[in-house]
Amino acid sequence: MPLPRTPVARPMRSVWLVLALAASAGLAAGQGAGRVAADVEALLRPRPGVEGPPLGQVHAEPRIRVRVRAGVDRVTLGEAGARVALRGGGPTGPGSLLPGPVVLRAGAGFFVSEDATGARLRWPVARLSAAAGSAGAPLALDGEPHPGSLTLALRSGEPRMDAIELVGLESYLPGVLDRELYASWSPEAFRAQAIAARSYAIWEVELTRRAAGGDPGFDLENTTASQAYGGVAKNPKAADGVAATRGVVLAYGGRVLPAFYCSAVGGPGADAAQTFPGRAPDLAPLRGSDHGGRDAASPRFGWGPVTRDRRELARRIAAWGAANQNPVAGLRVLEAIEPAATNFVGRLAAYRLRDASGAAFLLRADELRHAANAAAPGLPAAAGDDRLFSGDFAVRRGGEAFTFSRGRGFGHGVGLSQWGAQGMAARGFAHPAILAAYYPGATLARAYR
Repeated sequence: MPLPRTPVARPMRSVWLVLALAASAGLAAGQGAGRVAADVEALLRPRPGVEGPPLGQVHAEPRIRVRVRAGVDRVTLGEAGARVALRGGGPTGPGSLLPGPVVLRAGAGFFVSEDATGARLRWPVARLSAAAGSAGAPLALDGEPHPGSLTLALRSGEPRMDAIELVGLESYLPGVLDRELYASWSPEAFRAQAIAARSYAIWEVELTRRAAGGDPGFDLENTTASQAYGGVAKNPKAADGVAATRGVVLAYGGRVLPAFYCSAVGGPGADAAQTFPGRAPDLAPLRGSDHGGRDAASPRFGWGPVTRDRRELARRIAAWGAANQNPVAGLRVLEAIEPAATNFVGRLAAYRLRDASGAAFLLRADELRHAANAAAPGLPAAAGDDRLFSGDFAVRRGGEAFTFSRGRGFGHGVGLSQWGAQGMAARGFAHPAILAAYYPGATLARAYR
């Protein structure tokens, strides 16, 4: 079905709005303003991304694989009074029906289970399947019920495991909405979020299928690296929002749209292809639009000041660079952070970092957000009000500290603003109008029933 008409974002230009950086004295030795501009344009130039699958390929509810635990040494399965079915080597291997709760520990090439009676079993396999002992019942994982079955997979060479949940998409989505939205919010915000989350999940499955490194064994994480997910939803609005929109996705050009979303945009939105290079396609509905004050109710619509010690900040950024194979791993003494470019609607898109050695590094805005918040040796990840909440801010140095102020939004700034969706719903807009505002040019389509 067509979405209500809204102004479509103007096409992304190949020449970015490069800000005044500094005169030649402020540039790295041997670099002129033209060279800096060329480097910024190269950084932000859209790379080929992965489009969603054609609508005709999504003709039935998908079964998806969600990694719900990563690199843990133990999990607790089931609850008191319920039985847990464990099978070695997969769903068809030899198994046991054990009284719960069952504590499962990872060894080097084996598992050890201990049931509610204290009985222990050694499983000399690399994979176990787990399900509730009663057909159709949820399986508790560390006390939280999950609608799907689990595969426990040992990591190679270490006594740790991953837990992967196999679950139908429509059973998975309520657990996403339950984590992503406040329980008090409007049903129309839940419906908009359900369609965005469904579309995003279908796209990420497609992304996994095309992964250059081969199948990682799961399609999505249960964290904000994909979508926050906590198993069976507690809020009935979450299940209602999913049921009311069953099978409905955002579409563009006959394909499922990767419907990115964030907590709050804070005014001008980010471009998906800039923010997720090589992953997100460069499509009109995913280019930044100025959303004004739609999400002004968010406590992070504007944020700051946040002050950081420059040595600590440099350590975090360098550690992030090392973990992500980025040249900024070579940063040692951080001298300056300068805005390098904005996107078409005025959101900061890139920054230039200068080292005391004269070296300069360019980072996309959301990369700098993640880098500045990253853990480093001896430093936990930044948390609470010490975080940078977005990549759109003003920054200045004062002595041995950097102060970030006039921040806008919470998250990457691409696509739907959850706070904006709630704000529109509170003003009487239905979910099609909300989605039209955040994905201009997209349509709604029912992929399956």
